[in-house]
Amino acid sequence: RSMDGFLTVESTPGQGTTVHVSLPQAIVDPSPCMTLADPDKLVLGGFLHFEKFPHPSVREFYNSMVKNMVQGLRLTMHRVETIDSLKKLMPNLRMTHLFVGAEEYKSDVDYMEEMAKDRIIAVVADDDFEPRRGTRCRIMRKPFYCFPVISILNTSPGDQMQSIGRMYCRGVRALVVDDEPMNLLVADGLFKSYGMEVVSAESGFEAIRLCNEQDFDIIFMDHMMPEMDGIEAMKRIRADRKRDHKEMAIVALTANAVSSAKEMFLREGFDGFVSKPVDIVELERVLKRVLPKTMITYEYEDEEGEVVLSEPDEEGEGEDLFGRLHALGVDTDKGLGYCQGDMDFYQKLLDEYAKTPAKKLADLRSFYEGADWKNYAIRVHAIKSTSKMIGAMELSETARRLEDAAKKEETDILEKEHPKLMPMYEELMQVLQKDTAGETTEEGEVLEFAPSGEGESGILEFTPVSDEPEDVLEFAPAAEGGDEV
Repeated sequence: RSMDGFLTVESTPGQGTTVHVSLPQAIVDPSPCMTLADPDKLVLGGFLHFEKFPHPSVREFYNSMVKNMVQGLRLTMHRVETIDSLKKLMPNLRMTHLFVGAEEYKSDVDYMEEMAKDRIIAVVADDDFEPRRGTRCRIMRKPFYCFPVISILNTSPGDQMQSIGRMYCRGVRALVVDDEPMNLLVADGLFKSYGMEVVSAESGFEAIRLCNEQDFDIIFMDHMMPEMDGIEAMKRIRADRKRDHKEMAIVALTANAVSSAKEMFLREGFDGFVSKPVDIVELERVLKRVLPKTMITYEYEDEEGEVVLSEPDEEGEGEDLFGRLHALGVDTDKGLGYCQGDMDFYQKLLDEYAKTPAKKLADLRSFYEGADWKNYAIRVHAIKSTSKMIGAMELSETARRLEDAAKKEETDILEKEHPKLMPMYEELMQVLQKDTAGETTEEGEVLEFAPSGEGESGILEFTPVSDEPEDVLEFAPAAEGGDEV
């Protein structure tokens, strides 16, 4: 209570007790970290009936969360609390996206599925929620937070979301190494849900023994273990596999989530890093990077309930591009991290970065040779920002030094750093031009993670003024609170 949180208890005699503790977090840095692709075309709806929660603090928490999220994205949500109000609102509103609760979805499944034919319906639900087989709706598993909302809003209603399906790694043999039995139990259930065959080891010594006796496709290795830590175990396994001319992916799976830890693990020789507790987006991003494409499938159920396999990307083009970017020192993991693991969004950034390279390079040379330091600083500022977003950290840092020097007209630093920048920038542009669309657009645009538009936004709660069917429906705010627009 002193931290403005709340606690709920669910207890079933003879089965057990679940205690949920929710603590709101303060915003340390209010600058946006995500962006909407086309906010002006979005029309949001919300069928979220928070009165179903018996505790006032829970209702207030959810209300505040949705309100803050909508206002933070500078959007407007048209919200209703009953299925009848929703049905009266829909003919008068060309809605693109509708967020509904699981119970609200079940109040009229036929209607929800019919609406999902020409708009995106996102059902916010717990892990045990099962929609209708072959559903057209998107299921957004709790916790309900901003990034999955952004991902859904950046998808157009015409997109075929079922063409992707759920990711599986069927038949992949995984070894999970951890000295804590509960962690092994959790990992076993998690990785088996992807169709993996899971073997567990409680120490580095046991992991080495198992790797000498069996073949594995991937190892998830804890770091802090007694007698032999995960780094030493990984290196011994690597040495044994090298003698046998066999390779496997080894991923650090550890609670050490500080930013420097990932760099340390990769430097030591791990193929990837996943922090505990496991974030599914992060895990799937790592799996797609370290496992061969042939080991990953995407499955969904069609309208008849039949399992359909989605085809993987042809010819491994994404992997080839990432390999070339890595060779140039681009940290694609960091770039994906800025995109919250959204591969499609990251690819769009790469496409945007590669546009009109000839003019960008010509401008740099022209401003430098003409000692036009004001415009030179503007150009390298753009390089600094956009390079950091795609993970080109060395290039970004070089551009930062040049920007500072150009603003101060420190010609000695400019003469030293400019020759370093040009070949790095030119080579990166060439690689991206080869692998991305690179269409010509207006020059001078600097990509920043910030929503466009400055208008006020909020949550509009609608209630029909008249229930007479022959009347023209007019919608008015349900309450006169100061928070509503």
